[in-house]
Amino acid sequence: MKTVKMTNQEIINHINNIGGIMDVRLPVKASYALNKNRKAFIKEYDCYFEEFTKLQKAYPVGGEAYQKELIDLLSVENDIPVHAVPEAILETATQDLSLEVFQALEFMLEE
Repeated sequence: MKTVKMTNQEIINHINNIGGIMDVRLPVKASYALNKNRKAFIKEYDCYFEEFTKLQKAYPVGGEAYQKELIDLLSVENDIPVHAVPEAILETATQDLSLEVFQALEFMLEE
């Protein structure tokens, strides 16, 4: 496991990317690591979402101040524990993996 700095925006992007490939059959070690990483992202996302909700209540009609604070919130960096797997493990997949899958897994692959 390694620790990686990621902004809230990057975490949101990873959650969305992972959601798009959860039904793909991966080798068990890759699938396990992906699930652990997804849970770590969701834990951080929950903190982000609490602050996002406060922001929406403070600025119900949006505006320039809202946009500035939202950008600040999205750019907050977090230390995320990432469970990595060797890229070679994907060679044992029982089906061909698409580019979308490789892009979603890229953050957790080691050479």
